[in-house]
Amino acid sequence: MVHNTEIEVFQIIREKKKYVELAMDQDVIEIVKSMNKTKDLYNKLASSIAPEIYGMKDVKKALLLLMVGGSTMEFKDGVKIRGDINISLIGDPGLAKS
Repeated sequence: MVHNTEIEVFQIIREKKKYVELAMDQDVIEIVKSMNKTKDLYNKLASSIAPEIYGMKDVKKALLLLMVGGSTMEFKDGVKIRGDINISLIGDPGLAKS
């Protein structure tokens, strides 16, 4: 059995912006600063992902790191380290992987 995939595109808009292109207003800056004082922020943010799914803390932490991403680094000698994080989520069917 052979399947063909066809996508018709009218417009492509780049969603990912460079850090220099991002603008944050003062309200967002204050919220981020207040979150800095929160104890156990990493676990709280991870548990806020899909709260209706019980457990799976490691999966939620991996998804959090995937969403937040890393920062690209470029050294003086021209070597670049990619900041994107890739994960492969493997498990039994029906375990809310999508």
